Amino acid sequence: MNKLDRDIRDPMELLDEVENVLKIRCAPITWPIGCGKLFKGVYHLAKDETYLYQSGQGSTIQVVRVVKGLNNPELDVAVGDDLAQQLRDELELVQGASNEFEQDAFIKGELTPVFFGTALGNFGVDHFLDGLTQWAPKPQSRQADTRTVESAEEKFSGFVFKIQANMDPKHRDRVAFMRVVSGKYEKGMKLKHVRIGKDVVISDALTFMAGDRAHAEEAYAGDIIGLHNHGTIQIGDTFTQGETLKFTGIPNFAPELFRRIRLKDPLKQKTTVKRLGATF
Repeated sequence: MNKLDRDIRDPMELLDEVENVLKIRCAPITWPIGCGKLFKGVYHLAKDETYLYQSGQGSTIQVVRVVKGLNNPELDVAVGDDLAQQLRDELELVQGASNEFEQDAFIKGELTPVFFGTALGNFGVDHFLDGLTQWAPKPQSRQADTRTVESAEEKFSGFVFKIQANMDPKHRDRVAFMRVVSGKYEKGMKLKHVRIGKDVVISDALTFMAGDRAHAEEAYAGDIIGLHNHGTIQIGDTFTQGETLKFTGIPNFAPELFRRIRLKDPLKQKTTVKRLGATF
């Protein structure tokens, strides 16, 4: 839950909405202390620690003050008696009425951990990332046409699941997104493009962070890298270190059908455009 440095809805209402709309149980991991101008930090339910927020430091990595224990008198001094008591009252309700975190339910997609913070203030994001690192499943094995490829295998394999054009506004480029299934990608390595039966040297693979891109020096199972596509790569293509296999379960899209319309009478252009708009 983001933007705690602004006035927001009641956290319990937000949890209820997530559960009702997304049909998934919520397990709070951190809980906010106030919001907007009164936002003081978050309490970590599992660690029994309070992390205090400092405004105006979103461009830096904050040195966060930690108060251990919910009933620690330092908490009352740091956030004020009223907010400290409000936190304790809310947590009594939360711990009694909400779900506890369960690893198996999380992996099955039946439950989601919930964190609170402010991304613009660079606060609370680290708690979310720590939880993701700790609880997220490792890269899974994937079925190919001849066998199951395990993520721990040494030899590289990967498949293309998406192609996007014009990602760089300065160039009319196309990038093929490839998920690494096994092994390790290293810059300049030779891979077999299975569908066309040719070996290619991948020396300019890309990695992405939001809108930024950079050349990937290495990538491991579970990572996604971008390959410059000059028309030879298709969705579902497999790249390996020599083995001939094709991963299954990847959708193939039929080519689109195009029609060209020529207007014989230029005086009827407005009518034609209007009717085409109504059709689509």
